[in-house]
Amino acid sequence: MGKFQMSEEDKENLRNKMCQAIGVFCDDIQSKGEEQVTVGLEELEKNFNEASLEAIFAQCQDNNQESNSLLPEQQQELRNRIYSGVHPEHEGPGFTGQKPGPEKDFKQKGLHHMSPEAQKPGESFCDRVLRLFQKMLQRLRKTWQAVLAWVQEKLAFLLSTVQFIFSEIKSFYFNVAEFFSSSFQV
Repeated sequence: MGKFQMSEEDKENLRNKMCQAIGVFCDDIQSKGEEQVTVGLEELEKNFNEASLEAIFAQCQDNNQESNSLLPEQQQELRNRIYSGVHPEHEGPGFTGQKPGPEKDFKQKGLHHMSPEAQKPGESFCDRVLRLFQKMLQRLRKTWQAVLAWVQEKLAFLLSTVQFIFSEIKSFYFNVAEFFSSSFQV
């Protein structure tokens, strides 16, 4: 298994989508005003997540020629993890997944986990936007860190299962070889 390499074109495409999302956010708060900051940041966060998911799914499709790419169920589970805000430490042993419900519907408008924050005394509008933007980036980091931990856990389980099966096959092979060897010596 080689190390993941994303093409420069795909990296640039991801960056462009994220920059476009930031441009739309800036245009929206300029034209719609201060009351749209929270909604705009929710939409920006959603756009960042969608661009990231699209990049992951495209890479899996492109780099997985010999076998199946991410199955639709796996793609949906990954989406649910991103949009639900559930992290491994909140899920309990095994981290087996959650059932999507209306509160986890990633297609709904906005993520609805940002509560509107009032401007702090003496804080300029730009400082408020920057503070809320930084909070959004922290949420993104935590979400994707949790997704990474989940994927690592899933792969670790799969790896240990395959290693166990392989050791059983080796043991069986050794036992059968020994049996045939002793049978022919008699």
